[in-house]
Amino acid sequence: MKVKVTDLGVIKEAEIDLTKRLTIFCGPNNTGKTYLSYVLYALNKNIFYKGIKFGDFPKATLSEPSIVELDIEKILKVIDYTYKSVIDNFDTIFGVSDVQVRTIFNKTCITPIFDRIEIERQILMLDRVAEISIGENKIRFSKEANSMSVKTELLEGSRGAETSDIPDLILFSALYKLVSFYNFKGTFISPVERNSIYTFSKELSISRNNLIDSLQKGGDFDPLDLIFNNTNRYPLAITDGLKVSNDLANLQKTTAKFATIAEAIETELLNGKLSITDKGELLFTPDTVAKSRKIPIHMTASIVKTLSSLVFYLKHIAEEGDLIIIDEPEMNLHPDNQIVLVRILARLINCNFRLLISTHSDYIIREFNNLMMINELRGNMNKELDELGYSVEDKINYKDVNCYFFKFRQTKTRSVIVEKLRIDSQGVTVPTIDKTIDSQNKIYEELLYLNNSNNG
Repeated sequence: MKVKVTDLGVIKEAEIDLTKRLTIFCGPNNTGKTYLSYVLYALNKNIFYKGIKFGDFPKATLSEPSIVELDIEKILKVIDYTYKSVIDNFDTIFGVSDVQVRTIFNKTCITPIFDRIEIERQILMLDRVAEISIGENKIRFSKEANSMSVKTELLEGSRGAETSDIPDLILFSALYKLVSFYNFKGTFISPVERNSIYTFSKELSISRNNLIDSLQKGGDFDPLDLIFNNTNRYPLAITDGLKVSNDLANLQKTTAKFATIAEAIETELLNGKLSITDKGELLFTPDTVAKSRKIPIHMTASIVKTLSSLVFYLKHIAEEGDLIIIDEPEMNLHPDNQIVLVRILARLINCNFRLLISTHSDYIIREFNNLMMINELRGNMNKELDELGYSVEDKINYKDVNCYFFKFRQTKTRSVIVEKLRIDSQGVTVPTIDKTIDSQNKIYEELLYLNNSNNG
């Protein structure tokens, strides 16, 4: 996925390429990194239909298994609709009113950057099976490599005949998610608000908040409106997190193939185990106490709250090929734990996940640089790596990494431009981080000199 964004909040212009295994956002505060992460999440997570004319698309019938021949022109049209509809749904994405959207994002433009030939090549080579839900219908799409055909079939329990009411746009949107150049099966985001999502999930419940709002207004209201009407109380990333937190009991019934990486986080960072009760309550058991002594999530250390959503995702939801977005992975982590987390994230990257992080941490950047340098080692260096605390699984090819620096332009408007930083076999240098460290070192040396002079 490659996208160009202009006039997104303070961001004047940015071109982002998510085709790499690791994408890093860095730069000063208030430069739009979270805004851009939310947009990229929305582009990959959802297909919105607000403002789209369904009459532009014919109806689709899926009453029995059939073969759909992929139409590149139609897929490109869906891409166009996707990008336009994301802007139309900024109220949902950012959790603001229509008035605020018009005020803050009135000039925003989001456009895809793609090569038609490359898209066709990727679609042709794609080999994938996916299942989606449209209303009460569950549909399986199956595509083999070297083919432009997709087999569609209704799964058991679907209402077959009513699929004739499905606009072709929705069908091809689903196919588009399957075969598009995004090439992500799903998207998971861990926003900076992650500490509160599980801790206060009951109080932050969307349905509960909507009910409270309705009761406070007084008068008659239709309870069904609470089900079908979306709320803009929170940004989409937080809303989706709340939906997961309120469905833990059901979601835990599925075990993802990456549960071992989740267990590594529990063992190497949390020093305990997370569990879910039958009622969907998240509990934590420290390694130092009996297994029967489970602690409610709101009574745990900040590191447990910070990483619990990632652990649950890896245990029960994650699929190979997902895009994982983490805003400030260093949050609430001591430097040594930041380093451990980077090595675990490298394992995810090497399991065919794509990772997007936004960070201010020198420890995070330096450790990724170390992993890129490990990849350049030649010969059998297992012994040396083991002595340094690394394994061959930790390496990252610098050619699989993009790093973007968000910086203020020297203008009165303080607008931001996003610069792609140079990366080589020794990693990447982040200007503001290194400048701050150098400044601190110089001050320390000067103070040390002054202290020695005074004491002399």
